[in-house]
Amino acid sequence: MKKLMICLLSAVIFLGGCAGEKEPEPADELTDEKLTELLCVYASAMDETYGADVDFTTPSFTDELAGYYEVKNYASIAEIKEYIAQYLEAGVYDETMIDNDFVEKDGKVYAVRSGRGYGYYGIDPSAWEKTGDLSAAVQFTILGDPVPDASVNVTFSNESGFWKITEAVLPEGYE
Repeated sequence: MKKLMICLLSAVIFLGGCAGEKEPEPADELTDEKLTELLCVYASAMDETYGADVDFTTPSFTDELAGYYEVKNYASIAEIKEYIAQYLEAGVYDETMIDNDFVEKDGKVYAVRSGRGYGYYGIDPSAWEKTGDLSAAVQFTILGDPVPDASVNVTFSNESGFWKITEAVLPEGYE
């Protein structure tokens, strides 16, 4: 879990933590750095934070259903969706979950956390092995702990100069 938080913090700092226009990248090679960056974004989708910079220690407000935590790096839910869509194809994550995990109120975005599990399944974005020029096997985790002999098979592509994750297949029995 500690490694995941460090990776997420690094990604937020590196990426500026919000959506914006990306410059096209060289299409010829998927570097280790770019692969790790993409995996950090995918990890944030798996743990349902979607790159949001949030202090989950104290909610901004609560109601009978949930706690609401102010998001520091997004101005709207649409911005969260735009950010994630730059790095992950639609089939890799469930966009409707973003609408369940965030709300806009009084001109701010809040992460919603209620009585259900978040980030049960995950990956360790720093523990991967290339399985081809455009694919990698990434350590699968449950509640941040590595699952022995289990990996998520991830496929990448470069679309119009932008690297994306186009497929992520969970280990058998965890779909």
